[in-house]
Amino acid sequence: MATYNEPIKKQETFAAMKVITTPNKEKVIDFGQNLVGWVQLKVKGRAGDTIRVSHAEVLDKKGNFYTENLRGATAPAVYILKGNGEEFFEPHFTFFGFRYIQLEGITGELQPDNFKAIALYSDLQQTGSFTSSDTLINQLQHNIEWGLRGNFRCAHGIVRSGMNEWLDRRCTGIFQNGYVSTGSQ
Repeated sequence: MATYNEPIKKQETFAAMKVITTPNKEKVIDFGQNLVGWVQLKVKGRAGDTIRVSHAEVLDKKGNFYTENLRGATAPAVYILKGNGEEFFEPHFTFFGFRYIQLEGITGELQPDNFKAIALYSDLQQTGSFTSSDTLINQLQHNIEWGLRGNFRCAHGIVRSGMNEWLDRRCTGIFQNGYVSTGSQ
């Protein structure tokens, strides 16, 4: 049976904002924005080298990579290099919620230009907008829209928390009643 929802597609690209070495000596890249999607990367290495990309939404209070909130659903992306010069990797048939990635298996300095975060969300047509004279209210509205984009059909945290039945009912009603008006801008 075909879906009656809009397809989930690549919508936005975010450049790496910062390369961080955490107090625990982890190599981390900050994309400056929580999103649902994946990372494209360009790397060089020897045949058989393994690159592991882990995802997190926050750093802990000490500035270290934090995944305890994932409750075991860490699902890293793992790539094994061919060793034929520069290689390009991008996962398929999956998604991650993240702002930060931790990289293991890459030697030397990380080059921010070799990493891009790709935001995935439903290809909905924007049918309205809201702004006010209050910058805090406008930021709240932006955060609400951004949260809907990433989590409406990619409800990874909600499924693990047992709220998926509630979400099913809520999402069906929202789609039927036309309350969601976000999408590519």
